[in-house]
Amino acid sequence: MPGTTIIEINGKNNEEAKQELMDESKIKIELSEHGITLKADTLGSLEAIAYEMAQKEIKIRSAQIGEISKRDLIDVSTLPDPMDRVLAGFNVDMSPDAKSSLMGYDVGVITSGVIYHLVEQIEKWLQDRKNSIEEERKQGMPVPSKFIIMPDYIFRAAKPVIVGVKVLSGRIKVDDNLIREDGKYAGTIKSIRDGEVSKKFAEAGSEVAVAIDGVTLNRQIFPDQPLYVDINEEVVKALRARGLDEATMATLEEIIKIKRKENIFWGTKV
Repeated sequence: MPGTTIIEINGKNNEEAKQELMDESKIKIELSEHGITLKADTLGSLEAIAYEMAQKEIKIRSAQIGEISKRDLIDVSTLPDPMDRVLAGFNVDMSPDAKSSLMGYDVGVITSGVIYHLVEQIEKWLQDRKNSIEEERKQGMPVPSKFIIMPDYIFRAAKPVIVGVKVLSGRIKVDDNLIREDGKYAGTIKSIRDGEVSKKFAEAGSEVAVAIDGVTLNRQIFPDQPLYVDINEEVVKALRARGLDEATMATLEEIIKIKRKENIFWGTKV
């Protein structure tokens, strides 16, 4: 194994010599269930990098000697936690088949011949990935929002309803489910348009055209009556912790009051 020594038996018992080498070649690195996958050129390099990682509280899931292979890419790409999908290599290259297939895997690959540079790059990758996951989570999470249908901008009454709306608070987005003031289902936003431009979101203060599926105008929903984005009870705590603006927080409290008409404990889950 690269980084281990060669010893002369010179009269030693063969089994004792073998055991001495086995003990020396053991990788003395604390591994975790989650963390980065580390490859290096020698045993000493692995242990030196692992020490620096520990100082930065970066966990290591796997530590091995050798180049970064396609098998490494496959193994790391299938890990369930996206924060674990990173390969770090010190003084090693990628195999030709790994290089040719890299773009096909959701894996970060970081290599360097300088330990401190490698650690810095790993820290940056982990922070960037964390920020990306957080942003995706925020975009996927419904935002407490309220809007009204403007009576002068009615384009279609059903299948789907197409109307002009004014967003009073929060941020509406495509696929948001809606409720009325009485808590009943008020349709699902299927599209948002600002003039000729299709949008995924519309912020408070916006006046946009929306297509609402699943309801009929003047039956389930009406102009000038507020509609709310429906919120799952499980995200109430996370929404309160996000530091939303005052109007959006007020809308969240309105939605909680609406939901508590049927369940007085709604929104109290930890």
